[in-house]
Amino acid sequence: MSYTEDSEKDAFMPRKNNKSRSPTRPKKIDKVLEKVRASVIKGSYRDTRHSTDQGVAREIDLQDIIEVLGKNGFHEKKKDEFREDFQSWNYAIRGKTFEGKDLRIAVYFGGKLVMIATVIDVSPN
Repeated sequence: MSYTEDSEKDAFMPRKNNKSRSPTRPKKIDKVLEKVRASVIKGSYRDTRHSTDQGVAREIDLQDIIEVLGKNGFHEKKKDEFREDFQSWNYAIRGKTFEGKDLRIAVYFGGKLVMIATVIDVSPN
């Protein structure tokens, strides 16, 4: 079989693929706050090592986190973030503790659990 000059050039050209190489983003979950609160009530949540370390460094304990997630928080949708490295959404829940700390808590859904990704005290200094 002989090749023409054009076909030899084509053999080394990158092929166009109409499909995106990166997977499409999963759809955001509806009624995030309801699902987070239900998970907290059932005890179906876990904190990550990162959230534990950040909580210690920022003087935020688990009781503060549960207070915001389970009672006083609201879904701060504009702060939700898609994590390319994990191919999942982090959802921002914000609220005040009994002591007046204004917290933002990033959570994601891992199977049937709500995972606490990180905690931030956004109270004005």
